[in-house]
Amino acid sequence: MNVWWSEQDDVLNNVGAARDLCSAMSARLSDPDCVRQALDSYGNSTQLGKSLRWAKGSLGFGNLGIALALFETSMFLEDEQLFQNAHTIFRDELRSFSGSSPDIGLFGGMSGVLLTAKTLSQETSYSGLILDVTNYIVGRLAKICEELSSQTDAIKPLEFDMMGGLVGVAVALSTCASDEPAKQGLRLCVETLEKLCLDAPTFSKFLTKPADWPDSGLAKQFPDGYLNLGVAHGLPGVLGALAIATKVATKETTKIIGQLSDFILKNSVEDSYGPNWPAAIGPPNGKAAEPKATRAAWCYGSPGVSIALFNAAEALGDEQLKQFAVDAMEAVFRRPRDRLSVYSPTVCHGKAGLAIMAAGLAAKSGSEFLSQNVNGLIGEILAARDDSFPLCVRDEESPGKLVDNPGFLEGAPGVLASLACLLGQEQPFWLRIFFLGL
Repeated sequence: MNVWWSEQDDVLNNVGAARDLCSAMSARLSDPDCVRQALDSYGNSTQLGKSLRWAKGSLGFGNLGIALALFETSMFLEDEQLFQNAHTIFRDELRSFSGSSPDIGLFGGMSGVLLTAKTLSQETSYSGLILDVTNYIVGRLAKICEELSSQTDAIKPLEFDMMGGLVGVAVALSTCASDEPAKQGLRLCVETLEKLCLDAPTFSKFLTKPADWPDSGLAKQFPDGYLNLGVAHGLPGVLGALAIATKVATKETTKIIGQLSDFILKNSVEDSYGPNWPAAIGPPNGKAAEPKATRAAWCYGSPGVSIALFNAAEALGDEQLKQFAVDAMEAVFRRPRDRLSVYSPTVCHGKAGLAIMAAGLAAKSGSEFLSQNVNGLIGEILAARDDSFPLCVRDEESPGKLVDNPGFLEGAPGVLASLACLLGQEQPFWLRIFFLGL
């Protein structure tokens, strides 16, 4: 069986087991009672001080993530009923927006609707909806960008990051940047991010203050604030967004891509296996913990940062930077597993996300070393199956602490979508979330 992330024939093991798990998980996720059972269990068992709230129209923790996962699985299994389930859930979610004014973020707002609509429209046209949602996002963007550009102090993570800020909005708009409204909105995002980067190499506008994110463990480590080096909430996400905005890039964009790349390279930490990154660094002359390597995941660590750097290298035409990005990703799999802090099967901070990152860079670079390790991760994800769980797999919030989670980033839908994606022959559209699928 051939896959999109390797040129080698029959690279996959356990194809039958993977198909069987995809079938079982998609049946559970199509059943509202199973989803409700998982959600109730999550609320009663999560270790997080404040559990997430299931949100209407949310890609990260709502039914949009389930719709996307079922659609991806329907393509892989060639299952018409799953296809219909995905569209039914998506259309039902759209009705929940009637009379409301939702925000425009990627994982909790209308940018998530846009990306999901673009994904599902590969087989069913949502052209009118896509235009309406794009116009809504762009209409809200003008004021947001003006306010951020005029702000003299640092901005908050959710104003610029992948989850709810400009980076995530830019990712969604880049999916339809051939259309003028989306191109206009993407240009607004890029111009604003460029303005926020004008004090390079300090990048002080992106300094996160402890009061702005008090629940983060980083707040205690960096009492004077910190620059986040994870792709989900930090400067690598800004770099990734600028690097994929090819439809509106200017000489200024290229210059800032170079400055951000240099900054991220400068703040890497190296061990005997290769490059790595801390979760954050403190401001110049500020109190801060000694930088040390973080987990190896999408949200924080080498996998997410490597993809952003590789895309930056493509934008800059920098072969040396490309190789550095590949070396950093390959180093993840050379390190002892107990140093990776990756134990959950999920996307955000787990094995599914790591597998997607490795597969994406394998496809871009031709690294068979990465391809071989993707196959191993798929086997580990399959081993997490337990049909006594409401959705067949659970998030592992900390070693040994298993939690049912119906959300895309930290739960079963993301695992399902990742498995179906990794078993497919074409790189799916929704991987734009991870700066892939370009």
